[in-house]
Amino acid sequence: MWWLLVITFLLSSLQLTLVPFVFVSGTMIDLVLVFVMSWAMLKKGSSALWLAFLAGLVLNQYSALHMGFLPLFYVVIAYLATLVSSDMIDNNWLLAVVLGFTLSGLFELLVLLSFWFGGHNLFTLDYLSQIVLVRVLLNTTFMLLLFPVLRALNSNLNQRHKALLP
Repeated sequence: MWWLLVITFLLSSLQLTLVPFVFVSGTMIDLVLVFVMSWAMLKKGSSALWLAFLAGLVLNQYSALHMGFLPLFYVVIAYLATLVSSDMIDNNWLLAVVLGFTLSGLFELLVLLSFWFGGHNLFTLDYLSQIVLVRVLLNTTFMLLLFPVLRALNSNLNQRHKALLP
């Protein structure tokens, strides 16, 4: 599973270096969030939780949030994503999209609440409609592209694992 760490750190690096230049005006995609949500929906267990925690630690150093909030938020979203049965996701990809939209919205709400408790008033209609909603839609759109790739990778890994078993 070392390649999961490589992918997580690669996505974290892209999140920090490339994404701010591609998406402007505060609406950028959260590559790590989409990867963590997708992987947690497909693979049950603690691997997605650990990936969420480690990616949150890396990104938290460059975040405006207080130390520890970003890893906590990623882990909460990953945990909620693991509660959905992977059989339901395999049979109905629309459920994965709806769940991705909901979890991405919950993540943005958690970030907004942490800023609000920190003394920043971001609960304006303009901010919610122009930044938060656009970020949630971008994350959901990227999840539409990433989820089938991760599902194929997961099924390939499961077949290889079954072939290695005696």
